[in-house]
Amino acid sequence: MVDRPVVSIVICTRNRAAGLAATLKSLGLIEASHKWEAVLIDNASTDATRETLISACNADQRLTYHCCDQIGLGAAREFGRTRASGRILAFTDDDCRVAPDFVDQLVEAFSVHEHAGCIGGRIEQGDPAHLALTIDERTEMSRTPAYTFVPTGAFHGANLSFRAHALQQAGGFDLRLGAGTDFPCEDIDAVARVVSAGFDAVYDPSVSVTHDHGRVEADRAGIMTAYDRGRGAYYAKLIANKMTRNSCRAAWVDGARRIEDASMRSLRDEVTHALRYARRYFRLTELAAVIGVAAQVVASGYWSWIASTSRRALRRGGVGRVS
Repeated sequence: MVDRPVVSIVICTRNRAAGLAATLKSLGLIEASHKWEAVLIDNASTDATRETLISACNADQRLTYHCCDQIGLGAAREFGRTRASGRILAFTDDDCRVAPDFVDQLVEAFSVHEHAGCIGGRIEQGDPAHLALTIDERTEMSRTPAYTFVPTGAFHGANLSFRAHALQQAGGFDLRLGAGTDFPCEDIDAVARVVSAGFDAVYDPSVSVTHDHGRVEADRAGIMTAYDRGRGAYYAKLIANKMTRNSCRAAWVDGARRIEDASMRSLRDEVTHALRYARRYFRLTELAAVIGVAAQVVASGYWSWIASTSRRALRRGGVGRVS
C-alpha cells in the first residue's frame, strides 16, 4: 500500500511565473515529521508558469504539476482538491510563503480541534509598504460552531485548510466563484458549506503564512469593489438555502442598519451582485427569496443613511450645542 501524505498543500496560480520563486522556495524549507505533498495548479497560464512549476517539480519529488483549463480560482482549487492525496488539504496563494513548521502545526491544530472541518490560520504581512488587505494577524483563537452563520472576513483563502472528507461532504469548491470570475468568494463559500455540513470552523494563529501580495493604495478601490461583488454572491447563495436563509438575512440587514455614507456604494454593489448571481444561477423560487431579502437590506440601508446624514447636518448647523 502506498504511504499517502498526511497534508496536501494546494497552490493555484495564473500568469505569475516571475513571482513564484519565494513561494516555491518556502516549500523547500518546510521541516516536518509528517509526510506532505504540494499540488501545484497552473490555471491556464499563458506566460512561463508551466516551465517554472515543472522545473520546481523536477527538483523536488514532493511537488506535482497539474494544469486546469477552466479559468477561476474556485475551478482551480476544486481541480487541485481532486488531485490531492492528503487527509488534510491546505490552500494558500501563489504570493504566500508558508512557515517552516507549517505542516506539523497544521496536523497538530486538527488534532486539537477534533470537531473542526476547516482551520484558518494567521496571515502575516510580507511588506509593511503594502496594503493590509488579505492580512489576518489575530493572535487569539476563535471558533465558528457548526450550523451557524460565517461572516465574511472570518477566514481567508491565503491560509485555509480542510479535512478532506469534510470538504468532500460539503461538495468541494464552487467552480463559478473565485478570482478570475465575476464573484471572488470561493473561500468563504467553502467554509460556510463545511459549517452547514455539521463541522466547526476554527481560526488558529499557530498555523501561519506570510503574504507578500504587492498591492498598494492605488489598488484599494478595485480590490474593495471585488470584495463587494463576492459578498453579494455569497449572501445570495446563503439566502437561496433554506437552512442558512434566516441567519444570513439577520446579519445582512443588521449590517445595513449600521451603514454610513462611505458604505452606501459598497451596499449597492453587494445587492446588485447578489441579484446578478441569483438571476444567473438560481431557480425562480430561490431568486424570489434573494429579491425579498435584498429589498429588506436596501430599505434598512437607506433609512440608516438618511438618519446618519441628518445627524451630521444637525451637528454642522449647531443644533444641540450648549453655549
